[in-house]
Amino acid sequence: VLPPSATAEIELIVPKGTQYVNFQVTYREGAEASNIDFGDGTIEPYKGRYRAINHKYATKLTEETVIKIDAAQLTQLRNTSAPTGFSGFGKIVAPELQTLRLGMNNYTLRDSREQMVDLSACPKLKEVFLYNVPGIKLPTERTALKKVTITSPANTSDRNYATLSNKHLDLSGYTALSEVSIQYQPNLETVNLTGAT
Repeated sequence: VLPPSATAEIELIVPKGTQYVNFQVTYREGAEASNIDFGDGTIEPYKGRYRAINHKYATKLTEETVIKIDAAQLTQLRNTSAPTGFSGFGKIVAPELQTLRLGMNNYTLRDSREQMVDLSACPKLKEVFLYNVPGIKLPTERTALKKVTITSPANTSDRNYATLSNKHLDLSGYTALSEVSIQYQPNLETVNLTGAT
């Protein structure tokens, strides 16, 4: 059981000037309604396993806003074909999350809090696929993670451009790891794969 300070939640940072956000959520079978708070007074409960989220703010945002996704039963967070609209992650506490796949290069995560996508509180995470990540912490639980893909554009003038600040990435002891793809990360000096199969 998580302590109250660790409420299961994923925060998405939505930058000033945004009017549309798009993403997909999948919840555990039989999960009760899970709320998504869009930060504009709109809180929507989602029932059922899978849902494409397309939220339109009344006007373009005049200040940075935070979307809070109830992540107690969340198993997947993915992109749609439309631009995500968000530009980073705040808190990520997702005890059931298995897939974090934002696999289209039409967004940045450079506004993530403390310049970090912190996945340490995602013990069941199997797949991570992210573009334009300023820094990453992988799950502390090392038995589930199978695939890690982190990519940035080759072109440093791309408007979404961000690269890992991490100099070292420790993937040692991730016993289920079967696929690692890390592209265009000039700061990264070493990747430790000791004990990975």
